[in-house]
Amino acid sequence: MAGLFVYHSSDDAVRTAPTEAFTGWERQLAESLQEHGADPAEAEQLATLIVAAAEGAVAMCRARRSTQPLDHVAARLEKLITATVGE
Repeated sequence: MAGLFVYHSSDDAVRTAPTEAFTGWERQLAESLQEHGADPAEAEQLATLIVAAAEGAVAMCRARRSTQPLDHVAARLEKLITATVGE
């Protein structure tokens, strides 16, 4: 729902702030994954997946009034990250 509000806003700052935040998070995650041995293309894709999964999980947690979606996402992402960086 927040995405629709941002998308339809006439205020440039309101529209660009989420883009800048998501892009920054993805960049930082991708850089960290690469520093830990991930291939650059894989790191970029995994960074997007991490941000999208976390944001989706937070929305589900709010709707369900439970942390279970975030717990499930965190557990799967941990395994995926470990497999990607080889630790």
